Amino acid sequence: VITDSKGKNYYVDAKGNVSGPFESAPGGKPTPENTDGVNKNGEATELTAEGVRVVFEKHTDTQFAFDQVAYNKELTSDYKKVGDAFVPFKAVPNGLTDKLWAKVTLSGTDVVADSVFFKTQNGIKVDAVKEGDHFVLTLKGAQKFALEEVQATIKQGDKYKIAGVFTMVHVSPKALKLSLVPTTGVSISDAKINEIKAVYKQLAIDVDVNVLPSFDISDYLVDGKIPTEDTFGDLSTYSEAQKAIINAYKLANNVEQAYYIFVTDKASSTGQSGYMKLNGQFGFVFDQNALTIAHELAHGAFKLEHPFK
Repeated sequence: VITDSKGKNYYVDAKGNVSGPFESAPGGKPTPENTDGVNKNGEATELTAEGVRVVFEKHTDTQFAFDQVAYNKELTSDYKKVGDAFVPFKAVPNGLTDKLWAKVTLSGTDVVADSVFFKTQNGIKVDAVKEGDHFVLTLKGAQKFALEEVQATIKQGDKYKIAGVFTMVHVSPKALKLSLVPTTGVSISDAKINEIKAVYKQLAIDVDVNVLPSFDISDYLVDGKIPTEDTFGDLSTYSEAQKAIINAYKLANNVEQAYYIFVTDKASSTGQSGYMKLNGQFGFVFDQNALTIAHELAHGAFKLEHPFK
């Protein structure tokens, strides 16, 4: 973030692309010198505001993903606790805006909600409109990809204090093609297609879903199941049976620049609901569930690993 002589802020990415200007918040960038409860990078380390707490929730107008981190442990290094709760994540696509509730709870008689304001760890003002006792935030995506904290802040005494925090995830809108290949006897409904698209729409990813003609895999079954392996492994390979199915499909069909998932009613020999190699073009879904299809696509299209590995 670059700040000009008039106090306006600009995001500059690694390729020199500039977005802005954005208005500075009171106090500017939070530092240990001007704000209790932040580190040298402006990130919150504890909630220090007295008599007031702010938590963040989805608004009725929230369009994109909000992850309240309903887990009891860190899944990756990006998950952190401030106080006794994990910091939630909120996706906002580059160039777009989204809404989020900031719910204020007062426990001090000398504290008023109107004194609370919102800014990023880079000191940029976050627009907030008070509705009743709470605020509706308008978040602006301004980078192709970045994690940036948004802090509920109040000035108490001669320093600013932290009343609540979440991480805004700037993401870039994307589009990808998904071809679903039902095996013999399986049908794929429009409702299932719409459910898959809705999952990815939360991250501004437009999935173009096509249902292709069915494909017979009966020659590759053993005792009525598809031989599989790597149940919770590194997602680096396919079983020999899966390789044979993929190769047979490629020989019989014109494979395009798209991701392909075989949707089958045949069980996996290892009890998997689905499988797709990391960065792979082909996947398998055994339970025919839309969320499983979306899950497996993430392994192939975005190389997302299981967070528990």
